[in-house]
This record gives sequence, structure tokens and C-alpha cells, in this order.
Amino acid sequence: MFGFLAYLPSIVYMPHFLIMLLFGYLVITNPKYSFNSVNNFIGNPNIKVTSNNFIVFFIVFASLVNMVFHREKFSQLSDFFPYFILLPVTYYIASVVKPKQWIWLLYFFAFECLIGAFQFITETPTFFPEFFRAPENYDSSLLYYRRAYGLSVSSSTFANKVFLGLLLIDFILPKGKLKNTLLAIFLVGIFVTFNRTVLLAVGFYYGFKFIYNSIEVRFKPSLFYLRFIFVLLVLIGGTFIVFSYSDAIISQFTRDKGELDISGRDHIWAYYLNFISKNIFFGNGGFKYYFINGLHAHNSFIQVVANNGIIISIFYFLLIIKNINRSNLIPVAALLVYSTAQYGVFWGISLMDIILFYFLTRSPGLEDDFPYERENRNWFVKLINPQLFSAKH
Repeated sequence: MFGFLAYLPSIVYMPHFLIMLLFGYLVITNPKYSFNSVNNFIGNPNIKVTSNNFIVFFIVFASLVNMVFHREKFSQLSDFFPYFILLPVTYYIASVVKPKQWIWLLYFFAFECLIGAFQFITETPTFFPEFFRAPENYDSSLLYYRRAYGLSVSSSTFANKVFLGLLLIDFILPKGKLKNTLLAIFLVGIFVTFNRTVLLAVGFYYGFKFIYNSIEVRFKPSLFYLRFIFVLLVLIGGTFIVFSYSDAIISQFTRDKGELDISGRDHIWAYYLNFISKNIFFGNGGFKYYFINGLHAHNSFIQVVANNGIIISIFYFLLIIKNINRSNLIPVAALLVYSTAQYGVFWGISLMDIILFYFLTRSPGLEDDFPYERENRNWFVKLINPQLFSAKH
């Protein structure tokens, strides 16, 4: 059920707010933790609060204060329910979800990858033509315009899911046939979506992973030399391919413009940086700041500083930095690299935010590391009458 509820908001015609169903589902299926946490806090307000919880709630409190002092910026109904209010919900979901519950989400993503492969082969980018975006006389030989949409509203959304799936596969699944099969399917998904930001992030992820594993503490000279030879062969082969097909490769990655093309991000970033330079401390008063026609910054870090100012943004960055360790460094770094060219994290609540917090606060693998007992069918009895519960057991 968790996998389905996580996948549902990512497909066409489904509103994003459905992701809140994840919160409701986990509260219902983990009542002991949810109710005991509230009960303990009410009974003992001095109960120890973790540093992560403190930072999350400080961000919410400080952002509310920021909004109050900039209340003149209220411009639409959604401003009365600011995005950062959902940050504790995102943290809760990441903290409570069982590792095995991600597997069904991976199955849904894999199914969409197969649909995307069919769309790419048949040159049918999407089954929903109203969402297709391309110039009138676009060149269908360019992968950028052939990229598949899957069941998503855009190819970028589809590519985002494939990227998250790849990271989850490596973080959760043990070596074996299931992992190898899913990896093969998701790599096909990476190709048929041809999202340049995702390609950059995936290249960074596997490159960083290879280098990190080669120089880790358990250093084995023989293994290092094998890896060195492998990298050398890849570099030689890659160089040969690039020189042999340089014109075609440049054409594909620049959309046949013959020069670096970053889809107008240079103008968007300049616009945001100019705004930040004039509003460095409090940003847009906690309200989301948009470019022309409602475009976001295409960079999570620029966006969060523009929204909140540098003071509150430091706590967003601190929440990430303090939780990075050896087991999550590589996937977290890949998500952050992706977020430098897309508005990836810091939405308040999104699948990418949930997965980022999962990487930061949980352990790799399928073993359930949730620090509370999950199964307790008599939780309600215990809550109402603890003595009766003790007498029966």
C-alpha cells in the first residue's frame, strides 16, 4: 500500500497533495509510536528532543515568524498554508517507513520504465498528447524530443522517478537477481528519458561510488589495480567514441544548437541571485519566490535562500550536513548534485525530500532499523488502561 500511495501523486491527472496519504497511512499503521510520542510529550514536556527534531521545528517556527513580519506578501490562497509547514511530516514519513515498503514503489517505477521503453521504440513520447511539449518543427532524431514521458506529466518527472529508483535500489536491496534485474530496467529508463541533469547526477553517483570504494579503509591493492585497469579501458574506449562521434554527441546534448544549452537557467539564476543580493537575510519572507510565469529557480539551494533568506537556509543545510555519514554520503551527494540544476529538494514535502531524509536518518539494507516496536495489537488497551494491559500479560 505504501508503494502505491507514494507512486500515485507522480502520475498524470493526480494532484500532488495526495502524497499526504502517506502520512495518514503511516500514522494508522504505526499507532503505538504516533500516539505514545504525543502522549509522552504532553505528560513530560521536558522530554529529550533530538537535534534533528529541534532543527526541523526551528525551521518551521522561524519561517512562520518570517512570514508574519512580511505578511504584506500574501498574494494567493495557498500562502495561508506555507510549504515549510509540511517539513515535519516529511521527516516523520522518512523516519517511520519500513525499508521493505520501498520495494513496491520500485516495482511501480520499473513498470513505468518498461512503458517508457515502448514509447521510445514506437516514437510515441506520451499517451497523453496534451502534456507533450516541443517546438512546432522539432527534430525527432534528437533524443531530447524523443524522450519518453511514461505515465508522468512530463519527461522530467519521469526521469526524476528513475533517478530516485536507482538510488533506492543501491541503498536498500542486497546483491542478487532482483537488484540486477531492476538496475537493468532502470538504466533503460535513464536512457529513454534522456534528462541531462539526471545523466549528470547518475554519472556523478557511479563515478563517486567507484572512486570512494577504491580508496576506502579496507584497501586491497589487487582490487585497486583491477579497478584502475578497468577505468583506463573505459577512458580509452570513451575517448575513442567521443572523437569518432563528437558531432552527433554534441548535437544531442545541445539540441543541435552547436553550443552549451542549459534551457535558460543562466537567465533564471541571474534573476534569483540579484533578488538574493537585495534580500540576503530574510529572502521573500518565507514565501516561494518565482521567476516570470511562475518558473522556479531550477536550483534547490538558490530557491531556498530566495524564499527564506540566508539565516533560515543555514538550518536547512545544517540538517543535511550533520546527518551525512559513510553509509549515505554517496546517494545524498548525488541528490544534492541533481538539485543544483533542478528544484529537487526543499519542496516541503515531495518524494525526493522523503527519500533524502530517509538516506540521512536510516541505515542501508532491508533490515528494519526503526527504533520503536511496530507490532502491538493491544496498543489502544494499553493507552486507555495500562494496568489492565499489564495484568493480561
